[in-house]
Amino acid sequence: MKYKRLVFLFIALPFFAASAANEQTTTASKIIKEIRIQDTGTSATYYFVPENGTWQAPGCENAIYAYLDKSSPAASAALSAALTSKASKLPIVFHGLCGSGTGNMAYIRINYIQF
Repeated sequence: MKYKRLVFLFIALPFFAASAANEQTTTASKIIKEIRIQDTGTSATYYFVPENGTWQAPGCENAIYAYLDKSSPAASAALSAALTSKASKLPIVFHGLCGSGTGNMAYIRINYIQF
């Protein structure tokens, strides 16, 4: 019986571990340390890095970058909010999807911002 449980655990574990990708999460309230802008040739992507390491988002604890593509309708407002947060040292909270489009859990794709 123990053997069957172990086999189930090893088969099921990767599915549970991967389940956090593309799931909604909310970051801790943090001050932005860096704002990075990457030119992709056809667009740009805004990346926001918190002070003291990660964004501490449930299910996405290792996320270092909260990001948004410039083509998003909310991109200018997001960049403005991030610049204001950084300049005034006001904490900001991001809500979004855990992981990048390729499943890299160091990223949170922003879909909502709150001061």
